[in-house]
Amino acid sequence: MNKNGKAFLNFLILLLLIAGIGYVIYTNKDFQRTHKKEITKINFYLRDYIKAYKDFTKDFYEKVAEWKKSHPSKQKAIPGEKPLETWTFEEMIFNAETLEREMPPEMVKHQNDEITVCSFNADLIINNPLTDKEIIHLANIMRFCGVSAITNLRNESSLKRISTALKILRYNAVYQTVAGTGSAAKTFYAYLYRDDRIQPVQKAELYKGDVPLPVTPAYGIFKAGDFDFIIANFATPSSGIPLDSLLVLEKFSEAIKNEFSDTQDLLIFGDFAFESRGIIWDSSSLLPNIARTLPADRAPLDLLGDFWFRKNDLIEFNGRSGVINLNSQSFPSKSKPPLTANKPLWTQFKLLPDDDQ
Repeated sequence: MNKNGKAFLNFLILLLLIAGIGYVIYTNKDFQRTHKKEITKINFYLRDYIKAYKDFTKDFYEKVAEWKKSHPSKQKAIPGEKPLETWTFEEMIFNAETLEREMPPEMVKHQNDEITVCSFNADLIINNPLTDKEIIHLANIMRFCGVSAITNLRNESSLKRISTALKILRYNAVYQTVAGTGSAAKTFYAYLYRDDRIQPVQKAELYKGDVPLPVTPAYGIFKAGDFDFIIANFATPSSGIPLDSLLVLEKFSEAIKNEFSDTQDLLIFGDFAFESRGIIWDSSSLLPNIARTLPADRAPLDLLGDFWFRKNDLIEFNGRSGVINLNSQSFPSKSKPPLTANKPLWTQFKLLPDDDQ
């Protein structure tokens, strides 16, 4: 230890010694009786000292604030940024032409008797520390999703900001979160929905049945008009969820249907990787792999199936679905552009009368 270190240590020891002696003397009852006047004076002195300290601190901060106003160049500024809450609807809203660069016209110009369901893997972009402009960009996309199922969410901060932006865009957005378990224990599932179009039937929760997969899915039950449906989504490991056959999803689908006999329409989201290239979707009973992402390091045959449901059950499907092609130029804070893997997905349904009876 150098001389400065030793001097500082000796000072601390002396300070503690003085404080200890003072405490012993000050709490001694005999001392208090014989030195009552002196203690009273000390108390008044301490009170005046504390008041003077508060006045000095207040005056100091006021002078610092005045100095900052008169020296704006000295303040740390964020170019092009202002608090999200101060944006107006007119400043925030995107026109259709801007949106159609990343979203198909069918999604942007959907009919009132249709509902769009989306899936987002938060690892793609939502988990990033986004600027307000990037949050606004996401909100302009998500306003066309009646409900968005989100996986791999590490915190709620961006989700709260997206919800705030949607409210400024005049869409009252509500979300539910469910803590993951097992290999997804450090992440959340989330369901963000517009309550002008979607009503929750049952609060989202983890599935309690057995699923022979490395992650436990969460599910939520929702209703749009007379169309009630279940969304079940799997948190996604970086390598995808390996499937040696479709039998796992088939059994999971049957288990959900048996548990909720009043709601037979089930959508499953997750990045499913086929372990064998010989596996194909059985088009006679299952919807083909309609929405998929192809990570740059995978061969085209190693498809990740992101969206799945039984075609014969979900007659409300209108045949429209796909990938939302987020433009990397709209998200400059993203550390590794372009945005290739795990892009958001969308699919549409007609709000037909209940057919689950």
